[in-house]
Amino acid sequence: MSLVSVICSQYPVNLADPKTRSSLESVLNSRYENLELMVWLPQSQSPPSDWEDARVRWLVPQDSLSGSAAALNEALRQSQGDFIAWIEPGDIWSPDKFVSVICSQYPVNLTDPKTRSSLESVLNSRYENLELIAWLPQSQSPPPDWDDTRVRWLVPQDSLSGAAAALNEALRQSQGDFIAWIEPGDIWSPDKLSQQVAALESAATSETAIAYSPIAGSKIPPHSLLHLNSSLHDHLRLHNIWETLSNPLVRSEAITAIGGFDESLPLLGGWDLWLRLTQQTMAIALPTPLVTLKPVNPLSWEESSEWEAGSQRLLERFLREDDRPDFQYKARHNLQKYQLAQGLQTPISPELRAALQLRLHHLWDEDLSCRHQGQLFLDTYQYLIHPDRTSETNSLGDRWLQQLQLTPHPIISVIIPVFNGEATLGETIDSVLNQTFSDFELLIIDDGSSDHTPEISQSFRDYRLHYQRYENAGPATSRNRGAAIARGHYLSFIDADDRWTPDKLEQQWQALETYPDAAVAYSWTNYIDEAGDLIRNLPRCCRRL
Repeated sequence: MSLVSVICSQYPVNLADPKTRSSLESVLNSRYENLELMVWLPQSQSPPSDWEDARVRWLVPQDSLSGSAAALNEALRQSQGDFIAWIEPGDIWSPDKFVSVICSQYPVNLTDPKTRSSLESVLNSRYENLELIAWLPQSQSPPPDWDDTRVRWLVPQDSLSGAAAALNEALRQSQGDFIAWIEPGDIWSPDKLSQQVAALESAATSETAIAYSPIAGSKIPPHSLLHLNSSLHDHLRLHNIWETLSNPLVRSEAITAIGGFDESLPLLGGWDLWLRLTQQTMAIALPTPLVTLKPVNPLSWEESSEWEAGSQRLLERFLREDDRPDFQYKARHNLQKYQLAQGLQTPISPELRAALQLRLHHLWDEDLSCRHQGQLFLDTYQYLIHPDRTSETNSLGDRWLQQLQLTPHPIISVIIPVFNGEATLGETIDSVLNQTFSDFELLIIDDGSSDHTPEISQSFRDYRLHYQRYENAGPATSRNRGAAIARGHYLSFIDADDRWTPDKLEQQWQALETYPDAAVAYSWTNYIDEAGDLIRNLPRCCRRL
């Protein structure tokens, strides 16, 4: 559980003042117990004997501290918490914010053991100041074995046209300061609400309205949640990285401000809600998984068609004219890959099978960044034309999820400085575009070539390739020019007469991700002549990282 450091703003503290004592006691009476309360003692005074709570850290005044602001900074330096909060004498903390948890199923199916387990994981939360809102089936009374007073059973209404409308009605009836949801099949960690409430309570501004975490059981590629906040909206435009309604905790006033769920997008209402929220508010990413994701349910042909139509509407709504082409390609291709992953579940109807074949062809034609995954395309196509092959569907879906590209900017910028390189440039470009790691941009920096370098560079139909032409200034200047316009987190240079092995970028990227303190990953080199024939082959032990 995350530690919260609470700093008393008074320097030194006046414990003779009843209001000050009440303020500090309101902190210690919080239901979130994993905290430290940092208090400056008066000069030459020992900790009072009636304050024996081990969570209180008494700080000793220092002559070097010139006032309250300096004392606050010194307390910050000594704090040990993952989050920071303050208490001013006279202010009183509420023991706990109230959380409304809404079950997304309309109506709830309590005969399903997975649904019951999901709701029980909410009620087993260590954060107890909550209400669980669930819709009863038509004409059914609350089950006698669910006598927890925190459960509010809502009665279905004829005016509600579906799950999204029911979610909005539950929002209108909710009483919480914060809102969370639980989807049947998902399981909450007992600490989920405690950690998320503490994170939002310690936020510096109320504009921070969302707390979320990684997902246990997720099949999408790993991505750094802790570094997303500056462009969280862009990450969500590429893919619903929160994956389930069960993930975030949101301030209720933030949801009210954007009008709740879009009832015209029943299968994508959560994703649309996150996109609209992150246009207006900020979020806190917690480091550890707090929700375990349910297995993916197979989509029917009708649901798949509805999902595709809704996702296209989302793209039209949230993609902008000023978005770079590579961002737009990523967003559109991610949808196609995710639809393939969702569709490759058993059983698949003939209509859905035909639609997936068409989507596979489109992806092969349009997304050259995954051409290196020829075996995945072949395996998928063979499965779709042989309905009797059922053993590979789940693994095929997982493999397509791994092809999602989740970063708004390319992870790696590859730079090719070139001057009159027509003889070898095409092979060099091919060796880059055929990398097993595909989330990169390729910057070709033409140093004033007078041969066919421009035509060769622009003959490749790949959205990751960008050609820039300059006056001749030499290879060092060309590399600097490329680095100046690069958008990737990592840089990699290749000369126009060199070739890479297909796994070069993947291995070096994995090495730098594994060892974050390292700044460079490199390998040894084989030598070829102008015809591409090997003239020197280093021992295998020298070729790997």
